[in-house]
Amino acid sequence: LTLQGGARVTVRPSGTEPKTKLYVEVPGLIPDSPMDGEALGRERERCESLARRLGRDSARLMLERVGIHLQPAATALSGMVGIEHKQHFGDVFLPALAQRLQGSPDSAAPSGESAGPSDERELSDLSEFVDSQLHDYGREPRALVSAGVACWLAQTELTSSARARVERLFEL
Repeated sequence: LTLQGGARVTVRPSGTEPKTKLYVEVPGLIPDSPMDGEALGRERERCESLARRLGRDSARLMLERVGIHLQPAATALSGMVGIEHKQHFGDVFLPALAQRLQGSPDSAAPSGESAGPSDERELSDLSEFVDSQLHDYGREPRALVSAGVACWLAQTELTSSARARVERLFEL
């Protein structure tokens, strides 16, 4: 597909795996004069941001055509995560994580103080839960889903201590 402005989205089957590959190309602006490093950096970020958005939107539209609807945070997961795990992430894992976080006492140490034994126990319990839920996603599952967790955190109201535990677990 060639889009207005010259961006292109190419979809093809993988030759070696049971998956569909999606390629997105976004042309940069052609400057009238040489660009300095800062301007070039801004243009590159604009192109990369547009390419990411076009890729996510194209993938979402293709999946919806075959009856698969993903939660927004699930669309941010690594391409190495299979569709069944993306569905699990959005439909099962995130609601269960939210429930666990809302059900736990807000026991964060005040600012500047170190976490106490109960805080570490809570973090350890949450870590075990996360690992049990994500273990089938692939090698280093927390890294594979960290962008989705960040997306979810941006849209979810949590206590500051719950947010801090999630950020610590997923190294955000």
